[in-house]
Amino acid sequence: MSQKSYAYINPKMLKLAREQSGFTIEKAAKSYLRPEKLRRAEEGEIKLTFKQFLQLARKYRRPPAFFYLDEPPKEKLINDFRTLGPKEVKFSPLLRDQIKIIKEKRALAVKFQDYDNKHIFWIPILNIYKNICIKTIFCVWIPTSRINYLLKSHKKF
Repeated sequence: MSQKSYAYINPKMLKLAREQSGFTIEKAAKSYLRPEKLRRAEEGEIKLTFKQFLQLARKYRRPPAFFYLDEPPKEKLINDFRTLGPKEVKFSPLLRDQIKIIKEKRALAVKFQDYDNKHIFWIPILNIYKNICIKTIFCVWIPTSRINYLLKSHKKF
């Protein structure tokens, strides 16, 4: 019989991740473990198995390392995000995910903005239903029979 390995995570971070993701205890525990067990794990009374912990991390859309932090990271407001007065701002799970995606895309754009145009490899958007000579664009030879097969078998790419 195999021995269970437990995840020694910070219970406060487990609860915070669930709340920020917008789940109730019942919805978060659904199909992974009993709600009572999740509640006790959030209070620090019991430990989750590593498998249960990873399933919850995926469901909460958090990296596993997040749960090992001693305290939550300071949430930085967006520079142009204005509020009225000293009111605390809470982001919805959807907004939090979208901000993360936008920041990643911006970081990529900033990283590649200084590349010289002659070093950027440009591939045109192709419509395979027009008569385009693929071998002249990509410098590869594809038998005509193979191209015809692809056109017939795959209506859309």
